[in-house]
Amino acid sequence: MIKKGLGYGLTNLFSNNGSKDIEDYRIKYFQLGTGTIPIAGDPEDVLILSDNLDTVDEYGIDTNYLIEELNQIDSSSGSFSAQLLGHLKDGVVAAPKDGFTKIRLVLDKKIANDLDITEVAFFMKNPDGSLYKDKPVMILAEMFTAFPKASDLDFIFNWIVYSDDQ
Repeated sequence: MIKKGLGYGLTNLFSNNGSKDIEDYRIKYFQLGTGTIPIAGDPEDVLILSDNLDTVDEYGIDTNYLIEELNQIDSSSGSFSAQLLGHLKDGVVAAPKDGFTKIRLVLDKKIANDLDITEVAFFMKNPDGSLYKDKPVMILAEMFTAFPKASDLDFIFNWIVYSDDQ
């Protein structure tokens, strides 16, 4: 589901109120969750997961992803809260082509083991242009039936986002 955070970021981009660096508008971070009850309100407006992973231990001490605490923008008013986010590796977000953007997130054998994963979200890097540390905003998220993540398997999210500009 596309979130209003995408509109927040694009508004900053086109109004010159946010970052002047185009890299700050790229999809750069992800977050996982184990929530089973959606947060009340319009799903497009909710910019946080129901129950995000909130410790490095939950993500996995030996994970191949850099996990960092960042001030995530959590409402369209620009308020924020400290959250753990994973850095997406280079090449997992394909450049838009023919209206399609492809995202591939691999949960390998070292991440989020022994948890029932039910949520995933992706974040725009830093649309406000924070100078010292990124302030990401959620732009895509989905809640789904739980799958037990174990150390003997990889799980791959392949997301395709289509934009019809006609």
